[in-house]
Amino acid sequence: MLTNWVKENVYYQYGNYTLVSVTPSPAPPLPCPWTCELTNDAGYVVYSALGSFYIPMFVMLFFYWRIYRAAVRTTRAINQGFRTTKGKQHQPTPPPHPPDSPIVFLLIVN
Repeated sequence: MLTNWVKENVYYQYGNYTLVSVTPSPAPPLPCPWTCELTNDAGYVVYSALGSFYIPMFVMLFFYWRIYRAAVRTTRAINQGFRTTKGKQHQPTPPPHPPDSPIVFLLIVN
């Protein structure tokens, strides 16, 4: 809050004309009839700290830990050559066809 404003006069001169800008001094602030008090009740302080910081922190740590575990498992599976799909365990990727095997095309016409 700004207090003790200085009353300044600003003069602008343009040719034969002078413009004076006067800033008014603000009125002093009115006293507030209410008082803000913080509670020192131990139960409320513990409840507030748990609800606003500690419980959300543990929830976030739990989910970050699960994300980390999933990333480690996926990275390990990729490095071992496994492909992962939801609902199935790690399955090896099929080997490529040998160059001397015949390739069969099946054409179905309705």
